[in-house]
This record gives sequence, C-alpha cells and structure tokens, in this order.
Amino acid sequence: MSIPKHDDIRIPILKLLKNNNEMKLKEFVEPLANHFNLTEDEINEIYPSGNGHIFYDRISWALSYLNMAGLLDKPKRGIYKISNSGLTLLETPEKVNEY
Repeated sequence: MSIPKHDDIRIPILKLLKNNNEMKLKEFVEPLANHFNLTEDEINEIYPSGNGHIFYDRISWALSYLNMAGLLDKPKRGIYKISNSGLTLLETPEKVNEY
C-alpha cells in the first residue's frame, strides 16, 4: 500500500480521538500506520528533499485541516481533542472532506 494522503487520514483521526479523548501528534503514527497496513519503510519514508517524514507530515496536515474546520479542539499546545462538531459530523463520515 502507498502512504495515504492527508484527506484519507481525516476520518481515522476523528475515530481515534473519539475513542482516546486527547492525543499528541506523535501518538497518531502507530495506530494510523496499523489502520493503513503501512510497512516500516513507508512509515519512515522521507521526502526527497530530506525535509521530514512523509507519513508524519500528512498526519500533521490532516490535523491542521480538521482543526481549521472546527472539528478538533486544541486544549493545550500539541494536544488534539475531537470537538462536538467533529463528533456530530463523524455520524456521517462521507461528509467530512466536504465539510
């Protein structure tokens, strides 16, 4: 499997936060890698420019977009929590990316 794009990661992020309350960005890597059946090489793949890990970066982008849409809250720096809007929208996950 190839590394998922940030828009493919959004719904699994919301589901993780629904079940785990609050998480740091680095805490998403392992469960999302398992969800997408990524290999160790895919998890650790770095951009050709050398400017970071692709999968980690895509998780970060997904979190940013969800936060800007009001589907996540950041109660503290670097901590993510699903908002009431996120919980409501998760009932119709096919609408998350449109939102």
